Amino acid sequence: MDGLYIKTPQTQFGPINKADAERLIRDGISTAQDLVWNIRDNTWKQLGSCEEFRPYFDEQKNKKKTAKVVAFASGKGGVGKTALTASMAIELGKMGKRVVVVDADFGGPDLHEWMGVSRPSVTLNTFFTYRNVDFNHLLSTTPYKGVKLISGEVGKIEYANPRFFKRQKFLRQLHSLDTDFVFVDLSPGVAFSTVDIFLACDEGIVITVPEPTSFMDAFNFIRSCLIRKLLLYMDFSEYTMKKLREFEDWDWIKYDKSLLDIYEKIMLKDPRAASIMIAVIQKFKPRIISNMVYNKAEVREASAFKLKLKQLLLIDAIFLGYIEFNPDMRRYAKEKRPFILSMPEEAEITKVPQIKVDFSRDK
Repeated sequence: MDGLYIKTPQTQFGPINKADAERLIRDGISTAQDLVWNIRDNTWKQLGSCEEFRPYFDEQKNKKKTAKVVAFASGKGGVGKTALTASMAIELGKMGKRVVVVDADFGGPDLHEWMGVSRPSVTLNTFFTYRNVDFNHLLSTTPYKGVKLISGEVGKIEYANPRFFKRQKFLRQLHSLDTDFVFVDLSPGVAFSTVDIFLACDEGIVITVPEPTSFMDAFNFIRSCLIRKLLLYMDFSEYTMKKLREFEDWDWIKYDKSLLDIYEKIMLKDPRAASIMIAVIQKFKPRIISNMVYNKAEVREASAFKLKLKQLLLIDAIFLGYIEFNPDMRRYAKEKRPFILSMPEEAEITKVPQIKVDFSRDK
């Protein structure tokens, strides 16, 4: 079935074939409420009401509800990513939620220290070494209500960048845990393992600080994730793959080209590829948190960064909020103490550095 057009609340794309539409449905890019137009029928219908696609939506409805998996990433180290991951997990635990924090910084794991576990009895070393080991065997208890830990292995250089099949094994396990949320603390910077895990999670949060190098590193990380995602979709179009790789090699210091230039060229050469490309871009919505913010001017810098992502990459990133600079945070970091624990138990929640994050499992 060729000649399909799909209309979403944001845009309309096509022509694509049935296989393209099925993949968009499986990956959650198209929903049952989106409209599809078929040249054969010459009419618009909801995707969910079409006999050809209904089985995919029925399969999604019948799936067992799983934990919401959230990745925490950063373009560089030292921005407070692990401290923020630990603090959010502890706060959700205090609210009665069940949280598992996973240390996916394979090269230098230290999340266990932030979570009050000095020597984990079992780590990811067991998972990567032996067959038939699932994540439920790796859970360590923490001192914090509702929060459990899957720790990385310290000092194992062979696990710093796991091979492809081990990464896939890791990714399959993230949604298998019987919990409400899984927080994945990724290694800073860009590596295949980091990018693949970020893209496999339900939501991805990028932590940055209001410094030019931090914004640049965060931009490079987000760009690498988007290009990786597009390349996985575009393997059927040699021309599109070539243009995306050219885009990846551009000099980003000059900011003289954007993904729109590539999209327009692909639209002229391969409209089917261009339609799928824009659908993938619209679905990719990384979340951003600005940490260690001194003043309103630095809040505006984060907003400008979000705008630059739209201009150059065409993506609608979501700015979740900011955390004010606190001179005591350096001491908390030395003590490996999440900032949420620096507040008295009876303190009002408004006194804790606030960010708005939607952790609803229904979305």
